[in-house]
Amino acid sequence: PQVRFATLANHFGRRYHHSVIALDGNLACQSRLSPDLSLELLVDESKKRAGLDGFRQAHRVLGERRPDLLLTYNWGATEWALVNRLWARCRHVHFEDGFRPDEVGGQLRRRILFRRLALPFAKLIVVPSRNLERIARQDWGAPARQVRYIPNGIDVSRFDGVPDPSLLPGLVRTPGIGTIGTIATLRAEKNLKRLIDAFAMVLRDRPAQLVIAGDGPERAALQNYATELGLADKVRFAGHVARPEDLLGLFDVFALSSDTEQMPLSVLEAMAARLPVVSVDVGDVKAMLPA
Repeated sequence: PQVRFATLANHFGRRYHHSVIALDGNLACQSRLSPDLSLELLVDESKKRAGLDGFRQAHRVLGERRPDLLLTYNWGATEWALVNRLWARCRHVHFEDGFRPDEVGGQLRRRILFRRLALPFAKLIVVPSRNLERIARQDWGAPARQVRYIPNGIDVSRFDGVPDPSLLPGLVRTPGIGTIGTIATLRAEKNLKRLIDAFAMVLRDRPAQLVIAGDGPERAALQNYATELGLADKVRFAGHVARPEDLLGLFDVFALSSDTEQMPLSVLEAMAARLPVVSVDVGDVKAMLPA
């Protein structure tokens, strides 16, 4: 959502003034924003408050700024939706991109009930997958006119270029040895241990190498796991990659092992790079891939 916002804000330029509150305190996407924008980052507010403090924070900021349009993103901002419904009453669009790791097995009932309370006043609830569209209508009780399915999209022309081998120094592409790759934030819900286990099974039948690109809190544990399985020389961790189009062309197959996804951009990018995709059945992936 941060990347999407930055792209849209840059596109519309100074036609809008933006007040941005990063409730998780992460302002890394600031580097994507044009310096010409009319924008304020509310740094003092860029940390989510717990309990009633969160409602007070939302009430104060909305009362002071009185925005023409409130955009809220995902579960972490739903108290802002409720405050707006009860007091501020400005036009509101809510975006949902997916679920937290604790909802892999199903949505938590208290979150379903809170969304039912907070979201009825929103002009639109925007979702990127048919799976989330179904959940918004059936579980959250949103009427069809309120739910707007807008599938994710990418600029496929970005993937017409030549990949950059310097991103994987030392990687040797040998005929007969396939390169399986993935690009993901290394978090628990991406379940990259599952991918490493599957890769170990592949090695029983044919030589291969695995590239895991991305960074995150699970990186050290995943590296240790690959070492424990005796795969340290066959699993390469590439770290953060700013431009997936520079890396995907070095893979023979793209793999997705997540426990929860909706319409993953990584799969769209792999398809744009003309790669075969191997994935678990998660979110809308089955519908995205050809039969």
